[in-house]
Formats: sequence, structure tokens, C-alpha cells
Amino acid sequence: MANLSLDAGDLESARAWLEQEKEPITDSFRIRSRIALASGSFDEAVKQARRALRARGDDESDDATAGLLLALSLYAPMSTSQRRSFFEYVLSKEYPDAQVSNALDVSVGRVDDREEFVNKLEDKVSEAKFPLTRAILFTARGNFEEARAVLRRSRPGSEIEELLRLVWQCTYACLDPKITAQDTRVYLHQWFQDSFPTVEQMEQGITGSFRVPAMGSLLTLHIVLRRFVERFGYHSPYPEEEGHRSEERLLTLARQFSESPEQFTRWQDAHRGMWETLVGQP
Repeated sequence: MANLSLDAGDLESARAWLEQEKEPITDSFRIRSRIALASGSFDEAVKQARRALRARGDDESDDATAGLLLALSLYAPMSTSQRRSFFEYVLSKEYPDAQVSNALDVSVGRVDDREEFVNKLEDKVSEAKFPLTRAILFTARGNFEEARAVLRRSRPGSEIEELLRLVWQCTYACLDPKITAQDTRVYLHQWFQDSFPTVEQMEQGITGSFRVPAMGSLLTLHIVLRRFVERFGYHSPYPEEEGHRSEERLLTLARQFSESPEQFTRWQDAHRGMWETLVGQP
């Protein structure tokens, strides 16, 4: 009942239901974190997210806590200004770029005034510290060319950041209206030959909360690739057989990064909304 009340935006009712608990469990700590997020009490939200991890016996490191907090923020009832304040908070804490950018990727589709959200957040995002997050802001404006330029300039400091850089460059090539359909087919053919094997090799080395951004990026690319093919079709050097095989490889790898079928489905649904955000159509 607390969860239903929170989903409806009734924080007081959610708190009242939680007060009836005799002994808090993992889910209640997650709900408490979401309530704190919706109330603007971000330090308290961090505390409750960490308690949720501890209750499950999971890794409660700063990175793991940041990952859970950012995931919970996607389901917290927050206004545009509240969500912007939250991202300003996580940027000030210098949470990992891979985690922040993944959450921002989904969040831009959940704010009422995307232009205001992006404009006021842009000055807070340093390309030197948050190149992936900055690239997301450019895509929110439909500026895929500059987003790709940011990714080309970036020097990833970890495997997850390199994976996102590679996958997002392919995603944005499919979305960039300045690249012809035929040039995109050439790019896709080359990318799946040269870059995707590298991405596959990274799967074993990326652990913990960083597996979620990896899964999310692959799901996004799959959605964008499917829409590209539906609009422009297959053609040499990216024929239909190769295209279907590429889509299946993306989904297979995304599933490998997920911790459960439920998590995979939840993030797949979340990233479908990203398509509407980027191009303004379902």
C-alpha cells in the first residue's frame, strides 16, 4: 500500500503505511529512499538506499549505493525542478559518469519541460568529468553530431565508460539526420564487425551496479536500430540477414548483463520511452 500511495504521489499516505511496519524489510527501505527523493532530502535518500542494500546482504559500497539511488530516482514522483536538483546533487557528489548518464538518459523523457531541464543542467555538467552525461544532454536537444564529437574526444577511465562510448556512438549514428541512410548502413556493418566484439569481451569484466548502464545502452541501441530498419529498410552492405543477426546479438548481450528477467523487462520498457524523447515519436 505504501508503494501504491507513493506511485500516486501521496507521500504522507506512503509514510503512514510504512509506520505500521513492525520490522522494516528491503522493499520498505527502497520506498523510504524514493519518498526522501520526492521530498528533496537527498542525503536521507542515500542513507535509505544503502540500508536497502545492507538488508539484502548486497555490496553497499559508494558506487553500488549510487547505482541503486539513481535507479530508484526513475520511479520517484518528482517535478522537473526537483529532478534537476537531484541531478545537481549527484553531479556535486561526482558519482560515476556511467551511472549518472544512464539515469539521465531515461529521466529526460520523464520531465514536463525538457528544454528547461536541459538548459539549467547543462552548465553543471563538465565535459572533462562527465563526458557521457554531457553527450546525453546534446541528444536531448537532437544534436547527435555534437554528442558523437564529445564521445570521440572522451578518454574513458574504465571498461564500462568505454563500452558506453562505443555503443552510444553507434546509437547516435543511427539517429543523426545529417548521416544518410546508406552511410548509416555502411557504419552499422563496420561497427558490428569491429566494435561489437570488443563490447562482448567486456561483459565479464563489468561487475556490480555498472552492469545496469551496460544493459541500458544495449537496449537503447536495439530499439534505435529496429526503428532505423523499419524506416529505411535493409540494403547492402547491411542486408536483412545480417541485420536480424545484429539485433539478436544485442538482445542476447543485454540479457547477459541483467540480474533477472524482471530487471531486463523493466529496463527494456524504460528505454522504449527514450525513443520518444529523442525523436518525438513512438
